[in-house]
Amino acid sequence: MNGTNGNEPGYPDNALVPYPVIVAATKGDPDAMKIVLQHFSGYIARLSISRSTLAFAASSSRISSRERRYSA
Repeated sequence: MNGTNGNEPGYPDNALVPYPVIVAATKGDPDAMKIVLQHFSGYIARLSISRSTLAFAASSSRISSRERRYSA
């Protein structure tokens, strides 16, 4: 590992996590776990937002736009 993303120089950033990094992460290597979490951070963040949270955000933004329209 080179200390940044676990890949060789010139390796695409969106490529799969290398197998040795996954093995090291399962054995508890903190650097390898960090690489795996960084790789999947966007996916984890997306899944952590529930449908009800998204629905609430959408309804709140609609209410705000109505309030702005009538308060002017």
